[in-house]
Amino acid sequence: MTSTLRQKIRRVEARLLKVHDEIIAKEVRRDLLARQARSYRKGTREYQSIAREHDKLNILIIDLNKDCDDLQDELDSLNRAKPHHYDRYEGHRRQDEHIYYDDASDNQEWLGYGGD
Repeated sequence: MTSTLRQKIRRVEARLLKVHDEIIAKEVRRDLLARQARSYRKGTREYQSIAREHDKLNILIIDLNKDCDDLQDELDSLNRAKPHHYDRYEGHRRQDEHIYYDDASDNQEWLGYGGD
Protein backbone atom coordinates (compact mmCIF):
# COMPACT_ATOMS: atom_id res chain seq x y z
CA MET A 1 0.00 0.00 0.00
CA THR A 2 2.83 2.40 0.79
CA SER A 3 4.42 1.78 -2.60
CA THR A 4 1.22 2.83 -4.37
CA LEU A 5 0.98 5.89 -2.13
CA ARG A 6 4.60 6.71 -2.92
CA GLN A 7 3.87 6.29 -6.64
CA LYS A 8 0.85 8.59 -6.41
CA ILE A 9 2.91 11.21 -4.61
CA ARG A 10 5.66 11.01 -7.24
CA ARG A 11 3.14 11.30 -10.09
CA VAL A 12 1.53 14.37 -8.55
CA GLU A 13 4.95 15.92 -7.89
CA ALA A 14 5.93 15.30 -11.52
CA ARG A 15 2.72 16.90 -12.80
CA LEU A 16 3.26 19.83 -10.45
CA LEU A 17 6.78 20.38 -11.79
CA LYS A 18 5.49 20.18 -15.35
CA VAL A 19 2.83 22.82 -14.64
CA HIS A 20 5.46 25.04 -12.98
CA ASP A 21 7.62 24.74 -16.10
CA GLU A 22 4.66 25.64 -18.33
CA ILE A 23 3.90 28.69 -16.19
CA ILE A 24 7.49 29.88 -16.44
CA ALA A 25 7.54 29.39 -20.21
CA LYS A 26 4.28 31.32 -20.63
CA GLU A 27 5.51 34.15 -18.39
CA VAL A 28 8.75 34.44 -20.35
CA ARG A 29 6.82 34.57 -23.63
CA ARG A 30 4.44 37.17 -22.18
CA ASP A 31 7.36 39.35 -21.04
CA LEU A 32 8.99 39.11 -24.46
CA LEU A 33 5.73 40.17 -26.09
CA ALA A 34 5.48 43.14 -23.73
CA ARG A 35 8.98 44.25 -24.74
CA GLN A 36 8.17 43.75 -28.40
CA ALA A 37 4.97 45.80 -28.07
CA ARG A 38 6.97 48.80 -26.87
CA SER A 39 8.45 49.19 -30.34
CA TYR A 40 5.00 49.75 -31.88
CA ARG A 41 2.60 52.61 -31.39
CA LYS A 42 -0.73 51.87 -29.76
CA GLY A 43 -3.50 51.35 -32.27
CA THR A 44 -1.35 49.79 -34.97
CA ARG A 45 -2.24 46.35 -36.25
CA GLU A 46 1.00 44.85 -34.94
CA TYR A 47 0.46 46.30 -31.48
CA GLN A 48 -3.12 44.98 -31.34
CA SER A 49 -1.99 41.53 -32.47
CA ILE A 50 0.66 41.44 -29.75
CA ALA A 51 -1.86 42.70 -27.18
CA ARG A 52 -4.31 39.89 -28.06
CA GLU A 53 -1.61 37.24 -27.72
CA HIS A 54 -0.49 38.84 -24.44
CA ASP A 55 -4.06 38.65 -23.11
CA LYS A 56 -4.36 34.99 -24.16
CA LEU A 57 -1.13 34.21 -22.31
CA ASN A 58 -2.43 35.97 -19.20
CA ILE A 59 -5.55 33.79 -19.25
CA LEU A 60 -3.47 30.63 -19.75
CA ILE A 61 -1.19 31.60 -16.86
CA ILE A 62 -4.20 32.13 -14.59
CA ASP A 63 -5.59 28.70 -15.56
CA LEU A 64 -2.20 27.05 -15.00
CA ASN A 65 -1.92 28.67 -11.59
CA LYS A 66 -5.34 27.23 -10.68
CA ASP A 67 -4.15 23.80 -11.86
CA CYS A 68 -1.01 24.25 -9.80
CA ASP A 69 -3.07 25.06 -6.70
CA ASP A 70 -5.25 21.99 -7.26
CA LEU A 71 -2.19 19.76 -7.65
CA GLN A 72 -0.62 21.22 -4.53
CA ASP A 73 -3.84 20.51 -2.59
CA GLU A 74 -3.83 16.93 -3.90
CA LEU A 75 -0.17 16.52 -2.92
CA ASP A 76 -0.87 17.90 0.56
CA SER A 77 -3.75 15.47 1.06
CA LEU A 78 -1.58 12.55 -0.10
CA ASN A 79 1.17 13.59 2.28
CA ARG A 80 -1.36 13.74 5.13
CA ALA A 81 -2.43 10.19 4.24
CA LYS A 82 1.08 8.87 4.84
CA PRO A 83 1.52 6.89 8.05
CA HIS A 84 3.45 8.80 10.73
CA HIS A 85 6.39 6.39 10.39
CA TYR A 86 6.43 6.46 6.55
CA ASP A 87 9.48 8.69 6.16
CA ARG A 88 11.52 6.86 8.78
CA TYR A 89 10.95 3.46 7.20
CA GLU A 90 11.16 4.52 3.56
CA GLY A 91 13.71 7.32 3.70
CA HIS A 92 16.03 6.30 6.51
CA ARG A 93 15.87 2.52 6.45
CA ARG A 94 19.65 2.05 6.60
CA GLN A 95 20.00 4.13 9.77
CA ASP A 96 17.17 2.40 11.64
CA GLU A 97 17.87 -1.06 10.27
CA HIS A 98 18.72 -2.65 13.62
CA ILE A 99 16.53 -0.54 15.89
CA TYR A 100 13.03 -1.73 16.71
CA TYR A 101 10.17 0.50 17.79
CA ASP A 102 6.71 -0.22 19.11
CA ASP A 103 4.70 1.16 16.18
CA ALA A 104 1.40 0.80 18.01
CA SER A 105 2.28 3.53 20.49
CA ASP A 106 2.26 7.19 19.56
CA ASN A 107 5.46 7.97 21.42
CA GLN A 108 7.55 5.43 19.44
CA GLU A 109 8.88 3.64 22.50
CA TRP A 110 12.30 2.12 21.90
CA LEU A 111 12.30 -1.65 22.31
CA GLY A 112 15.97 -2.41 21.77
CA TYR A 113 18.53 -3.32 19.17
CA GLY A 114 18.21 -6.24 16.82
CA GLY A 115 20.82 -8.94 16.67
CA ASP A 116 23.14 -9.56 13.75
